[in-house]
Amino acid sequence: MWGYDRGEHPDIVPHKTQEEQFRLFCMVLERGFAIHTGSSDRLLVEFRLADTHHERCLPRVTAKRGVSFRIPEQLLQTGDLYLYFDPAREGDMPELAHFNADTGTFTPFDYRNEPLLDCHAANPLLPVVKLATLKGLHYTKDIACLQLYQLDFQRLLQLDPALAQQLRETLVRKMARFIEFADPWLQATLAEQAAREYLEYKAQRLAAAVEAASASRARLGLVEGKGEPGFLTWE
Repeated sequence: MWGYDRGEHPDIVPHKTQEEQFRLFCMVLERGFAIHTGSSDRLLVEFRLADTHHERCLPRVTAKRGVSFRIPEQLLQTGDLYLYFDPAREGDMPELAHFNADTGTFTPFDYRNEPLLDCHAANPLLPVVKLATLKGLHYTKDIACLQLYQLDFQRLLQLDPALAQQLRETLVRKMARFIEFADPWLQATLAEQAAREYLEYKAQRLAAAVEAASASRARLGLVEGKGEPGFLTWE
């Protein structure tokens, strides 16, 4: 989790309060992701995240009734996706994104054109969260990025085919809930970005047209000012 400790930077005031950011992240994580507890090898599908108050380091995780799995931590691999959140944008919420290390920018995940919910894929892209990465979640500021992990389904399939299939279907159902919840916000963000780019393009075209017309008038005035005879003359 990338963030900052407000105690070390009391002069910085977030656009959204820390409590609002914390609740947004918790809501998204609870709705769409499973969380791995680490050394205890438990993968919780249904859980609640709560504030720990006082000396906050990790949120309090409470397992809810329902299915949980015993999955060795060694089956978790660092994934290509992040849960990305820019609180400077009013009405925004955490979303899945790829990180471009060359440009230092995030590209929103394209839910509609990438096979996120293909439960029949050999190694489906179903990101999960490791409990240890939630350290610092309370101190989110500016752009926040939560590294996500991916289960090695191919290895799990070799160890326990029935477990692999059940887990795959469970994570697909939960991710579908997240997409259903997050997609309207993402589409609104993309539409806003497209509209802004279109207006900027139109403004550039208009400025170029005005400049060209001005240059044309200037050239015409220069020719007329020379007083040269026309191509045809009358005696």
